[in-house]
Amino acid sequence: MSSVLKLTPRHLSVYDFIVAFKQDHDGSSPSVLEICKATGVNSTSMVRRYFTTLILLGMINYGGRKSRMISIPGARWLPPLSDFRGIAYSYSSVGGAEDLGTYHFLRSGSGSSIPE
Repeated sequence: MSSVLKLTPRHLSVYDFIVAFKQDHDGSSPSVLEICKATGVNSTSMVRRYFTTLILLGMINYGGRKSRMISIPGARWLPPLSDFRGIAYSYSSVGGAEDLGTYHFLRSGSGSSIPE
């Protein structure tokens, strides 16, 4: 008997919170407890169960019991220009996206950004 993974609104709520948190916190990941509080999930074990589905669907990578080790496959954090405080540097935009300080999602092999 094969098991079909189902993505529920709660899975999407957890995923959306992770992405928003990373955008608002310079690419840092939320803790499992922060995810519980923000999404209304009652236990950390349930958040980890949602992680399992999101991992199997390729939506996140998770470092297990290590704190704040969540990454989004295909996403790349670009810090805002203000973080560099006058240091001269050059950058290449990701998929043509010019907005720094956000996550940019790339379609596999296309190099174009996916609108959020």
